[in-house]
Amino acid sequence: MGILEQKAIAVDRSFSGGTDLDSSVAFTIQYIGEEADGEVALVASTSATFIHGDNGSESGDTGIGSAGVVDISAAANDTVGEFSDTVNATTNWRLVLKGAVRDDAMANILAKTSATAKLNGGLDFYFDGGDGIYSVAITGNEFKNLSSNPGYDDGKYDDKGCINGLAYVTATVTETGDATIKVIEASDSSTTSTWKELYSVAIADSTAQTIGNSASPYNEMVYASDENKRLIVRITAGTSLDSLVAFNLRGCTVDLRRGRVIS
Repeated sequence: MGILEQKAIAVDRSFSGGTDLDSSVAFTIQYIGEEADGEVALVASTSATFIHGDNGSESGDTGIGSAGVVDISAAANDTVGEFSDTVNATTNWRLVLKGAVRDDAMANILAKTSATAKLNGGLDFYFDGGDGIYSVAITGNEFKNLSSNPGYDDGKYDDKGCINGLAYVTATVTETGDATIKVIEASDSSTTSTWKELYSVAIADSTAQTIGNSASPYNEMVYASDENKRLIVRITAGTSLDSLVAFNLRGCTVDLRRGRVIS
């Protein structure tokens, strides 16, 4: 914990409020193949399509699914973890988890029209706020440009050698059904426990709920992950989140191998 106590906090995320809750990133996909373009489309609860090739003449990638189409309604791919394993088993595509845990349902991910995933940072996929999930990750998982990032597997940073810490979060919601705010420690590995709930507290309708102390110096952590794991702050509702009036979070990722904070 020494390095967490000495470093400034780098992650500062906020949501200004409203009824559009479709802005929390579940996972990110990047095309790392050799073609000029790689694109992904998602039909909610039905399928994900992966195409690549020259710009304007892309076709289905035969290296994933059935000619580039993955059935996310099938038992083999209907959770985020299963879908992640399918994507990461290919040569041309990589997926990293952000606010999602492995046993989240793919049915909770928003549809996306075909968009390029061959770009620095990858292509984000979001939770459907109408399903009562708003989930934000503190993580070192971050795609980088392949050519400028020697020594990192598949052109991305991940949480290997990292500790993720939460200083504070405050949230106000209006909801239908019981709402909670949780702090979750999550692993990406299919061979380990997918996630562990570190803390959970109910949020009363239209009443601010805070974890940590925003008035304290930002280098005081209230929760820190084990090495190699993400921290997730998640708001859920029994039925639906009607609106998120306010959401403010501060935390950081500390790379223990290099003694630096990743923002």
